[in-house]
Amino acid sequence: MISVLLLDRQTVTVIDIGDLPLLGRHRWSPRRHGRNVYARAKINGSWVYLHRLVLDPPPGLVVDHIDGNSLNNTRANLRAVSQRENTWNVRPSEGRGISLRKGKWRARMWHEGHRLELGSYAAKEDAIKAYDTAVSILRDKFAFRNSTPSALLAISFPPKARKILLAQMELNGEKSGEGVRAMFTGE
Repeated sequence: MISVLLLDRQTVTVIDIGDLPLLGRHRWSPRRHGRNVYARAKINGSWVYLHRLVLDPPPGLVVDHIDGNSLNNTRANLRAVSQRENTWNVRPSEGRGISLRKGKWRARMWHEGHRLELGSYAAKEDAIKAYDTAVSILRDKFAFRNSTPSALLAISFPPKARKILLAQMELNGEKSGEGVRAMFTGE
């Protein structure tokens, strides 16, 4: 079951009802950070963010809001991740990993410190599908996809990208990647 905490006259945060005894004794207020609003309270003279108090991540990890909603502080929506993994879950306005250049839509992403070119496409939708397919393979559960997984279609990747993606699928050993593997190898 869930409950809400009022942060100000117009802002609420959603929490699990089981966390109410821990959180209800503090005075929470909204803190704007870019496009997001976070709940925070002054506890023992220091500002503490609600999501960190709820999850209490180990040192070196941050708290990620899985659905991207910084006011959804239910335990099911929070996970402890590295800072790098947290940046993979950012939701840009035009579509993550794609850009328009010289009349074509380019798909690319960073992988292990190197930019991975996923190809140039006439249609924006094809660039989105290329990015979403690659990010699904390389980043798994931390991936932000521009579309739903069922929208992934066969995309022709450049040779370097195809090699990296196939190698990662082999490492993952995922049965769910069989259809994607077939589109790379023509099986």
